[in-house]
Amino acid sequence: MCFSASTMLAMQAGSSILQGSLANREARTQAGMLESQALAEKDTGRAQAERILRATRRERGAARAAIAASGTALDEFALTNEREIQDIGETDAAMAILSGDRQALSTRQQADAVRQSGRNQFLSGFLRAGGTYSTGWRGTKEATDPIGSFMRGTRGTGD
Repeated sequence: MCFSASTMLAMQAGSSILQGSLANREARTQAGMLESQALAEKDTGRAQAERILRATRRERGAARAAIAASGTALDEFALTNEREIQDIGETDAAMAILSGDRQALSTRQQADAVRQSGRNQFLSGFLRAGGTYSTGWRGTKEATDPIGSFMRGTRGTGD
């Protein structure tokens, strides 16, 4: 089976475009998975915060029960420990939410970078195809007329 030079150039250019398109599709798929991971990280931070707040409520109740069992009056000074437990629990919950949000943001930025890489590879495929065509025609002529290009002075005695 004999292919003409123009057919070979078209096949090479089409291959470049197809490679760029496939790389772009793969990058979009990977970016979608990263976006899902970012949502999961954010939800994990919120769930962790909820667990911390539930544990804080249990600790506060236990502290209040211990104070009441000891027979101490429930005044401002006796409840200082309970307020400290509440403050620490709320701070820990806020940090869990913040940590989840930061991880989600980092993963989303990674997804954006992967998506941009795919777009760049897509464009690169078209640029390679254009380069194949522009240099291919000249190369095709030289391949079919090697003595003429030698005598023309580009590489040989005609310099």
